[in-house]
Order: sequence, then C-alpha cells, then structure tokens
Amino acid sequence: MSQPPEHPGYPNEPYGGNPNPGDYPPPPGYGPPPGYGAPPPHPPGYGPPPGYGAPPPPPPGYGPPPQPGYGYPPPGYGPPPGYPPPGYGPPPGYPPPGYGPPTGYPGVPGYPPGAGPQFNIGDAFNWAWNKFSKNIGPLMLAALVYLVIGVVVSGLVFVILGGAEANTAPDSDYGGSFAASLDANGTLVLLIVSFVFGIFVQAAFLSGGLDLANGRPVTVGSFFKPRNFGNVVLAGALLSVISAVLNVVSLLGPLFALLALVAILAFTFFALFTLAFATDRALPPIDALKASMSTVRSHIGDTLLSFLVQVLLVAVGLLACGVGIVVTGPVALLIQVYTYRRLSGGPVAPLTP
Repeated sequence: MSQPPEHPGYPNEPYGGNPNPGDYPPPPGYGPPPGYGAPPPHPPGYGPPPGYGAPPPPPPGYGPPPQPGYGYPPPGYGPPPGYPPPGYGPPPGYPPPGYGPPTGYPGVPGYPPGAGPQFNIGDAFNWAWNKFSKNIGPLMLAALVYLVIGVVVSGLVFVILGGAEANTAPDSDYGGSFAASLDANGTLVLLIVSFVFGIFVQAAFLSGGLDLANGRPVTVGSFFKPRNFGNVVLAGALLSVISAVLNVVSLLGPLFALLALVAILAFTFFALFTLAFATDRALPPIDALKASMSTVRSHIGDTLLSFLVQVLLVAVGLLACGVGIVVTGPVALLIQVYTYRRLSGGPVAPLTP
C-alpha cells in the first residue's frame, strides 16, 4: 500500500510543522480575512537589521521582545511609569530603597530636631498640665503620701536622736563630748535618711512620669515603683559627693566661696538629667552624668528655660503654705520628663483628648 508523502517537521504538529506543504491547500482561516488587501508596508527603519531573518514567534501570552533597531519598546517594558530612565536619578520625593523618607514626609512624633517637632516650653507646660489633669488622682495622692511620709520620717529621726542628745546631761567633760558626738551622728543619720528618701521619691516619680511619656496608664502604685533604683542611688551619691566637695572649697575664703557658688549652680544645671538617664536607661552613675552634660550642652537655651520654669513652680508651691507642692511639684517633674525625652531623642506620648 502506498504511503502518503512525507513532509518536514514534527509529525505530531499540524501539517508536519509546515503551514502550506506542497499539494496541501492552506488551512481554513489562514491569512487575512476577505476584503483586506496586502498589509501596509513597514515604516522606514522598522524591522530586523539586514542579514537577520524573521524573529522566532514569542511564547503564548507574551508580546514581542524588544530588539535592536525596533525603536522604543512596547508598553510593559522598562521602568515603572513615572520613574525616569537610568542615569537621570530619582524624581523628587522618590528616594531609592535604603534612604530616609522623601522630602516633606513627616518625622517620627516625639523625637528631636530632624525627626520631629522642636522643643517649646509652651508645649512642655501644656503637655505636663494635660497629663496632670488627666491623672490628677494618682499624682496628687502619691505626692500627698510622700509629703506626709517625709515629714514623719524626718520628725522621728530628729526626735529619737535629738531627744537622746537632750537627755544626756553634760555633767562632765566625758558627758559633753558624748552629747556632741551623738549630735553629730544624729545629723549624719538624718542626712542619710533624707538623701535616700529624696532619691526614692525622685526615682519613683520619674518612673511614673516616664510611663506617661510612653503612653501607658498609671495608678498610684506607678509612683512607688522606682526603676533601676540601685543605679539611681549611686548616681545621686555621686552628685552629692561632688556638691559636698564644692561646698568645702567655698570655706577657703570669700573668693573661693564665690567661685564655688558659681560652680555649684553650673554643676546642678548640667547634671539636671542625670537621675532621668539612670532611671530611664539604666546608665551607670558616671555615664548618666556624662549623658546629662552632653544633652544640656547641646540644648543650653531650652534646658535653661525649662529649669527656670520648674524652679518657679516649686517655689510657688512652697509659698502656698507648702501644700501647693502637691500640685506644682508633679507638674514641674512632668515638665522635666518632657524636656528630657524631647532633648535626648526619646518618645513623648501625644496630649490626651
């Protein structure tokens, strides 16, 4: 039996891979539809370069690939819309990956210059008063408890040690020296107790104020849980030792007294945030002091204004029969927390509506 003529191409493909073999007519639907003439000629310069055949057909679903000499690539190729060709740099406000936010993009709230709002003493007072008014119960109750405890503890130490000294009659030289020694010891104990109590109050109130700056809810207990109290006590001891040395220098004469007074004021000012750094970031005493000095040195004007407002608030509270300190004291401390966080680059929770 005779076999049909073989034709080149893969036998499984229609027509053996040849769309129009020798004696076979073209398949139905091949070519342009009726009524259409020859396709228009290609524009000059379009098409493959001389010496090249027709490009292979693209896979299904893909457009023709761009080739040299074909002009601009078809839609869908190249960089995304709005991005210029390579070599022209990114458009304004569209930095390449790995860089900061585009120009005009708001910074992170609560951070220092370059990342957020600038420090403003009016904003500091408004923030402190807002947080105080929204948490007036815990803040005032804690301040009142500390005021009562401070008076009771100081009174007990004074009565116990001072009373023992009063009951010791100086009948002889030995008795007189014993009374004087007891008086000195009583003063020392009173100073130590007052120092530890004062540091505890500052660290506890700073811890509660930092919770407010972090946007956390507070209770009365928040102001009785000082953070990193060991570091805070050591930092406070360091400040006390330096102040004591300066006070000793002031005893050397009028000129030294004047110089020591200026040194004490300057040291107190530059060490303003030492306890805050020790409480908030658990820094050792020397590192906390260095961090405070560096922060104040970089923002002398803002720190001085904040410091003066805090001193004024405390003075007003003490002048109001001492009771007003339960209001002005917490507000002054919250101003210090706001100033510390703003100037050191820490976050500050927004105002509570």
